Amino acid sequence: MKVAVVGPYPLEGLPPGGIESVSAFLVSGLQQMPDVDVDVLTIALPGARAGRTRLGERALLHALPSSGKLRRPSMFFLERRNIVQTLRRLRPDIVHVQGQNFYAPAALASGLPAVISVHGMLAREARISDGRSR
Repeated sequence: MKVAVVGPYPLEGLPPGGIESVSAFLVSGLQQMPDVDVDVLTIALPGARAGRTRLGERALLHALPSSGKLRRPSMFFLERRNIVQTLRRLRPDIVHVQGQNFYAPAALASGLPAVISVHGMLAREARISDGRSR
């Protein structure tokens, strides 16, 4: 079985946050299953290097490029497009998305079977990040 794990993933060192930790542990666990190959898709934030890195015998990390300062004004258009194109090229049996931001709509747009693990409390996070969301 071929699984694509899509979402925030630590590119170097220890995971900086919760979702990255969940993704790293999930990929580690999936690699223990003898019939599972894993492709991890994440966005290399501005300043990080995009490219592919082997994570283990049957796991490959695809750090896709970021559109930098245009990310938010373009509503992550380049990032979503790259995720869709990469998923369609890889053709996994299932896509497992961590988080509900731009990663989720991109995975759904690929037309492949997808499961989305929602993290956080959206209403509370919106109030924290933008006071107008009350």
